[in-house]
Amino acid sequence: MKKGLLAFLCLAAVGLTAVGYKGEAESSVQAQAGVTVTPTVSSTQVPEKEEEKIEAPIQIDTSIPIEKGARIAVVVKSVSTGYWRDFEENMKMAVEYLNQAYGYTGADKITMTYEGPKEESDVTTQINTIDAVLAENPSVLCLAASDVNSCEAQLETAKENGIPVIMFDSNVSSSLASVFCGTNNVKAGATAADQLCKAIANEGEVAVVAHEKVAQTSKDRVRGFRRRMKNKHPNVTIDSITFKNEEENLEDEVRSVLEAHPDLKGIFCTNAEVSETVLNILKEYPDREIQIVGFDSGSIQKKAIAEGIEYGVIAQDTYQMAFETIWAAARSTVWDEEKVQSAQEKIYVKYVWVNQKNLEKNEKYLYD
Repeated sequence: MKKGLLAFLCLAAVGLTAVGYKGEAESSVQAQAGVTVTPTVSSTQVPEKEEEKIEAPIQIDTSIPIEKGARIAVVVKSVSTGYWRDFEENMKMAVEYLNQAYGYTGADKITMTYEGPKEESDVTTQINTIDAVLAENPSVLCLAASDVNSCEAQLETAKENGIPVIMFDSNVSSSLASVFCGTNNVKAGATAADQLCKAIANEGEVAVVAHEKVAQTSKDRVRGFRRRMKNKHPNVTIDSITFKNEEENLEDEVRSVLEAHPDLKGIFCTNAEVSETVLNILKEYPDREIQIVGFDSGSIQKKAIAEGIEYGVIAQDTYQMAFETIWAAARSTVWDEEKVQSAQEKIYVKYVWVNQKNLEKNEKYLYD
């Protein structure tokens, strides 16, 4: 039961260690009913039917009290892409796992809604969705913000109503959020730089094609990439950094980069959508030998990696990220003044480098 304003309510003493990944339980959870998609919003309710025992990637301490019947509201950047559909399934499993671990049944079960716009660039719809979700007074809000500067008023509203906020995937540096759970995107951008330099023998010209500039994930990945290039790879130059622009066609922007830089040897793409666009445009330039390093991967990129067309990708562990986020949300539903922190807790989830050599081994980190 909530007893105060949004607090910096993380239980830092709780050990969160990886112990497993998606297994046989996935098929049973994917069979759950209750997913409704509208033109802009998707909602999911965790069903009453008891599931098979779920193999979780974290360990939880069930001696920590959490609110029975808690309602976790999740608002994401998009409900239409493979990455976010994968997240939805993982979060549903995480909620069911908590219910199993605590023995919650019936009205005591934790439930979850999962909503967001169709497109990651649709910041207005995401803000309207957050407003609507907060009006329903959930136990906790889990938010992956599309625009890092757009949701301060919504976080203030959550605070005023005693609704804890857990940021995930994309952080907003704000004292109004108690936890951030996600990838260290600056560090991951640096890894991408190292791998792209390796692919081009550590010499030559490269470019960056990034998703929306308002997204913190985009900013952090580009910053990490640029910093590593400057500090570790003096013989490689970044000729172009292009952010996806709503007013311009991304395909045309990529063509402009390729035509303006005929000696380009490599491109770093900061998310799956951008990577797929670049791979598609490169088909128009069959004589150009350009190494591609991406970030996250669906079936198109998996095929490109297997065929040697894409050098590799930085892959996030969305399974662990989903479980860590839901567990942090559950912990935040019970106020413990002695454990209020003065700074946002950061839970960094590992990422892996996936290329042609280890694709089969690491396929669990990718999605279709």
